[in-house]
Amino acid sequence: GISCTSATLCVAVGSSANGSGYADSLVEQWDGTAWSVVSSPKENTGSYGNYLNAVSCTSATFCMAAGADSYAPGHNDTLVESWDGTAWSVVSSPNPGSSSNDLNAISCTSPTFCLAAGNNTTASGQTETLVAQWKN
Repeated sequence: GISCTSATLCVAVGSSANGSGYADSLVEQWDGTAWSVVSSPKENTGSYGNYLNAVSCTSATFCMAAGADSYAPGHNDTLVESWDGTAWSVVSSPNPGSSSNDLNAISCTSPTFCLAAGNNTTASGQTETLVAQWKN
């Protein structure tokens, strides 16, 4: 995912393979001239990595990114990270599914309101829509 607030500030998120061959979240920032990697938390509750699918920035001091943290093959918890202009930090996010919870999109209208969407899998194997909201 990618989000730009100006021609000199864009943030892109995704993943890269770590030394174990699993995904680690990846954040890069554009300054109008070049891309650079920005340190982000490696929120692994298990040993199968994590990834970010989407990002939404409202300013140089506020972005939210969404994805998943994989604790076993096919079993994920949602992963949400927030940027405050200095550092990324993990934000609490819902995990209603019994085996898998993924966030695939996020949109913020301000630092006080964001919605993320994805899906979760129930104990009976049903896939359901998952929508999460953050507001202050």
